[in-house]
Amino acid sequence: TSRPTNPRLQELRGSPATLPNPPRQRSVQFADSTILSASPSGSRIDRPLAGDGHGTSSNIPNSPAAQQDEDHAQRVLNRMSLPQREPPSVQQQIDDTREILAIQPRNFAMLLRLGQLLRQAKQPMSALDSLNQAVQIDSINLGVRLELAKVFYDIGKVNDAIRELDLARTIDPINPEVPMVRGHCAFKLGQYTQALEHYQQAMQLAGPNADIPLLLSLSRALISLGRQSEALPHLVQAVKIEPTRHAYTLLGSALQGLGRADKAVEMYQRALECVTPNKPADACHLNLATAYLRLEQYE
Repeated sequence: TSRPTNPRLQELRGSPATLPNPPRQRSVQFADSTILSASPSGSRIDRPLAGDGHGTSSNIPNSPAAQQDEDHAQRVLNRMSLPQREPPSVQQQIDDTREILAIQPRNFAMLLRLGQLLRQAKQPMSALDSLNQAVQIDSINLGVRLELAKVFYDIGKVNDAIRELDLARTIDPINPEVPMVRGHCAFKLGQYTQALEHYQQAMQLAGPNADIPLLLSLSRALISLGRQSEALPHLVQAVKIEPTRHAYTLLGSALQGLGRADKAVEMYQRALECVTPNKPADACHLNLATAYLRLEQYE
């Protein structure tokens, strides 16, 4: 497919993301907490450009030393793609990706992947550094703009996140993830009506392919606006697709807001059953206790 010819996109070329002064690190849980996949497009990873000023080897292409570097990078990539009994840790994936980048520092797919992994590892400033290098190579790539927006959101730079999302929308105006993340930004700013509008736009773009994070984000906005009855169908759909703690907790909150405390207690109880050591149950316990108190008022 050919790249967009929108004049605005031409302005984006050569416009890397501006790194802000490092803010105080803050962890924010996204409704969409998954990393985007970023795998090389071909069967072999791209060869670095010699003498590009980014620390690449001075070996000329096709020389024995350059071929050894490429073979080494390919072996690492092959190792990363091999099926394993247990998925590698995030840190192992970071180490493997950095090993390839040490040989091929201008490999766009690996720079994007590293940024995504570092964000998952809650290292946002390092993620920004990797993503900024990627955007210098391809400033109109949707994936890197979206990932930059998510990192800026994570560190509380919501206006910077919105800027990246505006650029992402110019690149691909029909991608549902762009308005969804834009909705996250509005919700974080307490702009629940605007957040709902963005989520509804994302739903329209996604159509029948709307995923769990989008359904839950839309429901959360509706509940925040006191429109619990409108949130119920989306939450029931989400629970049917994937019964997660977050889905059950929101469903309990919607039912509790409608005065159906007995059903809310049941949903909160199911949410607690989904708790693992890595997912604290404090919020679920608080909601469960509140529902019990209301239930006692009805008895």
